Amino acid sequence: MKRILLTVLGGLSILLGLATVWLPLPTGLPLLAFGVFLLVATHSWAARLVRRLRDRSQRLNAGMTWVEDRTRGHMARVLRLTRPRTRKRAAGKAVKKPIHGADATL
Repeated sequence: MKRILLTVLGGLSILLGLATVWLPLPTGLPLLAFGVFLLVATHSWAARLVRRLRDRSQRLNAGMTWVEDRTRGHMARVLRLTRPRTRKRAAGKAVKKPIHGADATL
């Protein structure tokens, strides 16, 4: 029941954020961020989607990393779920590549 409520609330927040992002009041982006946060906190598919977006966009990744560094508690844990995954080379250097298949766990 709690998961359904959080999913509905997250979806409504995203829809309201998209509807109000064009208004002069700064409500669109906070509502979008809140909705995405709720979906990532409750669904692994949402965390994978945000991780993929962060992997493709350096600007988004830098912004979310900035927020991660300044956040504590549950919100920081949820944001860390969306960090792009890295694999290590044989020489010990990390290569930024998403992990697919059986290795992809949250």
